[in-house]
Amino acid sequence: MDDRLPVRDELFLLSHEEGGKPLIHVPSLSAGLAGALLIDLALRGLVDGTHGRISAWQREQTGDRAPGLIGEGMEGQAVTEVRGAVSTRGAYDWIMTWHPGMYERVCAEMVTVGVLMPKTTRRLGLVPVTRHVPTQEAYVSRARGALRRTVTGVVAPDAGYAALCGLLYVLQLEGSLHLSTGGTALRKQLFAIADRHTPTIREILSAVDKAVGELATSAF
Repeated sequence: MDDRLPVRDELFLLSHEEGGKPLIHVPSLSAGLAGALLIDLALRGLVDGTHGRISAWQREQTGDRAPGLIGEGMEGQAVTEVRGAVSTRGAYDWIMTWHPGMYERVCAEMVTVGVLMPKTTRRLGLVPVTRHVPTQEAYVSRARGALRRTVTGVVAPDAGYAALCGLLYVLQLEGSLHLSTGGTALRKQLFAIADRHTPTIREILSAVDKAVGELATSAF
């Protein structure tokens, strides 16, 4: 519990009810998770998004921005795809490429590392339904508590939590913070925190917003 979870994992946790039911339309959440994956890569210094295009460094960076080498998991696969692209593509293009199945991929990764576990219940006492819930409630409470301290001004936002504020704003998940001061005022605060971020993160958040809008429209 000492290490901070990736932004995509914290977004997944905050976007579900206690029993594991998603709070929003899963395709929209998948787009948010794809954007969160890009944000994780950007925060580690593995990709850059200047001039509206996502590009990957040809070798892993050292220092605080990218501790260690990328592995063979989701982040490693994503960087490999960005490096191997025939032409440079924007954040929106990558989000729309990755969002199909992203929800399931993030969930599976979190099960593998022990953050989530499957739990089966019976709907109306008859139909079995399996959802995934945190193995420890502390995973959720730590992320929610850090965001609440950030939003209320107790602490200055770090890069990861500032980006997560932006994702909650775009996905309209501000209610997951369980703050008494919600509604328009809270949304404005989330936007203001995210808007002070780097151009790359702002570009990714804008791309998530565009993708979510299109996916929501296509659902009808």
